[in-house]
Amino acid sequence: MTFYADLNWLNRFKSVVESPSQVLTRYLRPSKVISLNKERGLMKHLALIIVLLFTINARTAEKIKFNYVNEELTRVIENYAKATGQKFVIDSTVRGKISILNQSEITTDEAFNQLSEALALNGFAVLKQGDFYTVRNARSAQRDNVPVSAEVPT
Repeated sequence: MTFYADLNWLNRFKSVVESPSQVLTRYLRPSKVISLNKERGLMKHLALIIVLLFTINARTAEKIKFNYVNEELTRVIENYAKATGQKFVIDSTVRGKISILNQSEITTDEAFNQLSEALALNGFAVLKQGDFYTVRNARSAQRDNVPVSAEVPT
């Protein structure tokens, strides 16, 4: 008997509670509810298209041709800078020839790693200085690349 009373209470409670769509149809005209649903669907599709376009653009822009046989160091650095838009300052002591062999296009990150390794094999280092890179002798780079601060440590 008690169980039956509990079920009746639950049924009465269900009739009072409305779903969100019932509330919308009661307070808004049905045509507005339909247009809201269409706008939500349109916004979801638009957001998906934008994300896909950025993903495709990012993937295609990252690959470059990076294949050099017995090429001057400065020429390789210059070509990398043009391909990536990065800025380089090259010390006058940077001289020599390198070979970097890639049969297909590689990402700009891989190209930077290969360039850094080729420079290191020839005794040079790449240092990040703000928004540009400095290429110089590895020994002097190690010696001179001490961070300087104008603030007193606390």
